[in-house]
Amino acid sequence: MKKLLLTMMSGLLLMSCTQQNDLTFNEMVNQTEITAKGIDTTVLFYESSATKELTGVKSVFAGINNTTIEVLCNSKGETESKVINSPFMEDEVIHLPVKLTLEEAEQILLDAGYGTGVEGVADWSEVVLRRPLEPGFNFAQYIFTTSKGFVSVNARTGEIEPIGLEGCPCPFKNPCICPEEKLSDGDDPYIMVWNIDKGAGVSLKVTGGQEWEGQAISPKVGESVNEGYHYDYVIFQTLNVDIYTGASGGGQKLGSTTIEMVTKDGNTYPLDSKGLINLKYNPSKSTYPGPTGWQNRNWFDITYVGVAPPSVLTNEGWNNGLGNSSSVAVTDESFFVTDYGDENGRWTAQDGAIYQSTATIDNNVASRAYVVKLVEGQSSWSYEQGIGVAKDGLWQIDIKCGSNGEKPYCETFYIAERKNLAPGVSNYLDGHGGGQGGGGNGREIDIMETQWNGCGGCTTDMGPQVSLGNADGGTYWNQTEAQNIRVNNAQWSDIGGINSGFATYGVLIRGNNLWLYAYKPDGTFWYSTDAIPNTNTTYVQEGNFVPYIGTWSQPATAGDFKTGYNNFIYLDADDDKIKGLNPKDNPEAFGAVLK
Repeated sequence: MKKLLLTMMSGLLLMSCTQQNDLTFNEMVNQTEITAKGIDTTVLFYESSATKELTGVKSVFAGINNTTIEVLCNSKGETESKVINSPFMEDEVIHLPVKLTLEEAEQILLDAGYGTGVEGVADWSEVVLRRPLEPGFNFAQYIFTTSKGFVSVNARTGEIEPIGLEGCPCPFKNPCICPEEKLSDGDDPYIMVWNIDKGAGVSLKVTGGQEWEGQAISPKVGESVNEGYHYDYVIFQTLNVDIYTGASGGGQKLGSTTIEMVTKDGNTYPLDSKGLINLKYNPSKSTYPGPTGWQNRNWFDITYVGVAPPSVLTNEGWNNGLGNSSSVAVTDESFFVTDYGDENGRWTAQDGAIYQSTATIDNNVASRAYVVKLVEGQSSWSYEQGIGVAKDGLWQIDIKCGSNGEKPYCETFYIAERKNLAPGVSNYLDGHGGGQGGGGNGREIDIMETQWNGCGGCTTDMGPQVSLGNADGGTYWNQTEAQNIRVNNAQWSDIGGINSGFATYGVLIRGNNLWLYAYKPDGTFWYSTDAIPNTNTTYVQEGNFVPYIGTWSQPATAGDFKTGYNNFIYLDADDDKIKGLNPKDNPEAFGAVLK
């Protein structure tokens, strides 16, 4: 098993439901689902855990944009919730409610001989309702921690069995549970939790290793330990890993090493043979419930030795407009970096453009990338104002859409205010509060988005939508002249269909006016707004605009297509190429002629 229980975390949001009597385990689980859906209606349930006292449960849900939602509920029905800006990658999704209640599963446990010696009292201290990722767990399980080890009760069929590592269904040293031939004659296992803090800038991907006492290595070959989330079941004798700057083998490869389990002076610990990473034991987060090593967890915090460069989208192989063609981070140069979605295979340069995949990669299907200049310091990298980070000017890019233009996907190009240029969902601002886990309200200019099509989600006469209204937080540019519309009733059929090729989209901001415009794949003029004035007299924009590219979906849904981007351009508002000109009155000066 990779994980049995998560540590309770303090919540940010308190809600209350008055109850006459204490809630049961399953009633508390249902209450956490109601609370989670109040945050995000598309949440998916992963697991719930509790101690035998049943004073409360903690549930884990998948949220939008690669986030995790944790909800606590006590026996009175009071809930606390917290949004975490990283994915939960330990379980399969469970569709509530499950067939068996905890009380029914507990009776099955008792009937199977797991008693305390007191009539009618089952032998267990903790329980988690989950469906582990390991093969063989086809349905949700109640997994009990007993004095004899872990025991699962199938929440659908009631089937009961002791469980453990792959290849050994009965790893506990007790003849009542395992036949003698299944038992190792070695020491108890040394099971670890590995944690890489958010912002550490590295991930580990397993490439091989040596088993401990015949037990399969965990994490398995091909699995990753990503920053911002801890991997809760680590066991091996030696483990071969690659070190990357991006999630799940994405970004720049920093090196490869072998981590060995060492025992010295009575202490056991993991040691990197090359010294590329530090693994520091954390006693305050380690847990030792016993009675054997199978129940204990030794927590290690992992850091990279040196300054890990940021994970970037490659500038090689496409017309990126950023003045360099490097595939890895280079100081004092501009790159697209991501708030989320930098997994290996998410972004690839091919056929002279860069494409974002919507396939499922490590439980994520989406991405959001923006431009920033990177500067290397002695102990860290900083994110500075570079090409395309400005309050005015021209932003233009070519886009080849891969979807059919309908929900749940949204292929986008837009600019939005950003005060903190470092990557991370919590630093993201837009006209709707930054979305799930975002940093709040900022000014947003939607240059092209596919999902709404300027016609309220219609499925006919679809086309690219623009928007400036975004009234949330009072950050709008103009609420009347380009609010969720298709300029000049533009339709995908105008260009031979949404997937016909690379069309060009842009915005020019000069002084108190802006123009939104587009050109067809053949380079001819498609549309432009008139000059749209900034009519917001109260909002003072503090942060610069940054340009965003990427495709997302709500609910998160894997797609079989890619969105292509090429020929990004940023120009000062009074650059010689466009000084005194605008795309409405001077269409010959914009679009392809700027490439």
